[in-house]
Amino acid sequence: MKQVEVSAAIIIRDGKIFVTRRGYGEFKDMWEFPGGKLEAGETGEEAIVREIKEELDADIIVDKYLSTIEYDYENFHLTMHNYICHLAFDHIILKEHEDAKFVFLDELKNIDFLPADVLVVVDLFKELKSPRSYNSRSFFLGHYSERTICAEIKKNLANCDEFYFSVSFIMETGLRLIYPNIESALKRGAYGKIVTTDYLNITEASCLEKMEELTKKYPNFKCYFVRIKEQNDYKSFHTKGYIFLKNNEASIIIGSSNISDTALSKTGGEWSLEAKTLKSSKLFIEAKNDFDKNVSNSSVELSKNVIDEYNRSVCNIEYTNVPPNFMQIEALERL
Repeated sequence: MKQVEVSAAIIIRDGKIFVTRRGYGEFKDMWEFPGGKLEAGETGEEAIVREIKEELDADIIVDKYLSTIEYDYENFHLTMHNYICHLAFDHIILKEHEDAKFVFLDELKNIDFLPADVLVVVDLFKELKSPRSYNSRSFFLGHYSERTICAEIKKNLANCDEFYFSVSFIMETGLRLIYPNIESALKRGAYGKIVTTDYLNITEASCLEKMEELTKKYPNFKCYFVRIKEQNDYKSFHTKGYIFLKNNEASIIIGSSNISDTALSKTGGEWSLEAKTLKSSKLFIEAKNDFDKNVSNSSVELSKNVIDEYNRSVCNIEYTNVPPNFMQIEALERL
């Protein structure tokens, strides 16, 4: 029987897996993991990097070897080496395939795969469902980076089952960037919690009012408020984190970004890191545990009374005359 040796790429991006549909031959319209035949002298890794460049005009980085499938088709025996990969750049062009899409792991069970690729799916489930072997990945979110924090928050809100935000303050300029996405997530049934504070009285009461409106409109949403001066645990409160869950997979964004325009846009020069991991991972468990303790130990559930009290405290701030320093005096004299 004819022997055919190929390599296949399991490309993972944002917790989703890339699959392609054949547009030719005996298996036309069936789905597969992209790849192709090994050339003379090539390793499996070398072949898959070359094939993906040729078929999809994409550059990939091989993360790890997954498995080798041996399968007897009617006219040939297939040896298929499978590798978990990720895109070096977010760029794919279909040159040979009829269609392609990114899907979540559990969605693979509903796709009409080629027979050998069905066995790859089995191996992939074993690999990605195991906390010890899951390949966690992280992404830098900065002023000059390819990914931005605002885009990542919106992307995660569009797909998540649950979300948890903990920020020092919320401003109108930032909330308007993601408010429609938050409400859209709640409208489709996602469960969400947001914690914010009276840190330096920066949080705008109008934002709290919008959050309270969401709690009334959607029973699957809660908002909590931390009064820092009343806390024994904190002299300040500087958490800036965004946690998302989809099935068994988690995305955690931690860095320097509160909900403000300068923090969420590229104008503020903020730095954050996004980690993709599993719900069962130590990273997620510790982050979610910290969030839950902040809610239970340090916050009150947002209400009209809480907002009114915050408004009064902001209005009753006493300002004292502070003499200008020498630099300020010099600047004033030049005006």
